Amino acid sequence: MEKTKKALFVHGLGSGADSTTGSYVRAAFKRHGIETVIETYDLFDVAGTLKRLENAISSKEFNYMVGHSFGGFYTQISPNAEYKMLINPCMIPSVEIPKLTEDIPAQTVETLKYWEKQLYEGTLIDNEAKRATCAFFGDNDELFSFKDLFEKHYSHNAKVFKGTHKPEQEEVNKMVDEFLALLCNSSKL
Repeated sequence: MEKTKKALFVHGLGSGADSTTGSYVRAAFKRHGIETVIETYDLFDVAGTLKRLENAISSKEFNYMVGHSFGGFYTQISPNAEYKMLINPCMIPSVEIPKLTEDIPAQTVETLKYWEKQLYEGTLIDNEAKRATCAFFGDNDELFSFKDLFEKHYSHNAKVFKGTHKPEQEEVNKMVDEFLALLCNSSKL
């Protein structure tokens, strides 16, 4: 008997297990018989969040990892996920998150800068990461857009959808459909 495929969703700033985008992602994957797990993470605890994600991916054998906004950054730097889907990823959180909240500790900003350097100047984005990562960017994102930065580092698989920072269910359905279709033709992903 084949195991049920699973996706792990990583929410954005100020969200959690009750994430609206996460619930849309769960419903979209469910249409394909894929279970989605959504938990709450302390995104200001970079080391703790990375450890929890690493443990979750290792122990529960997730096939897919999906990150929205700040969660998109964590999805990028999580090494064990087989396939990654980013929705309006915050690709430079050390700059963008302090614009959104004054509550971010200075040490968190420094740790994020370290991981940004590892991601964009180090070896985290290798050919396998480029092949296995797809990102969706809202054409009317009111917070930020890192489509150009994504394309610079990943070369391809940057898609634009109609919507704002928080996509609607219909758009998330299309994203998941397109993401899974790309996986079926792995030469494109």
